[in-house]
Amino acid sequence: MYCSGVWSGCFYCGFQFHYDEQDPPWEDQKETRPGLFKPFAVHVLMHEYIHSPGYLDEQLVRQMVFDISRTVMGDSHLAMQLAHDPTRFIPDLAYPDFDWRL
Repeated sequence: MYCSGVWSGCFYCGFQFHYDEQDPPWEDQKETRPGLFKPFAVHVLMHEYIHSPGYLDEQLVRQMVFDISRTVMGDSHLAMQLAHDPTRFIPDLAYPDFDWRL
């Protein structure tokens, strides 16, 4: 999880369970920057699905998401840019009154 309230997913070892903290799911992301919604969904889902076969090391999973995104989608794709530096997209992904730097 990057930061509670920004976006988060959860993977429990032993079975596949994906969780998104937003209610309704990802609604703010669709409103603040609509073009970011699909790349954001690809990034988060790929990250969580890579955990599912048992990759529990967060840094390894982040690197795998980056490598896959770069190879498959290229450097200019927003999903690859999210994998490279998610912090630059936080203002577009967080609730408007949420201070993610806390």
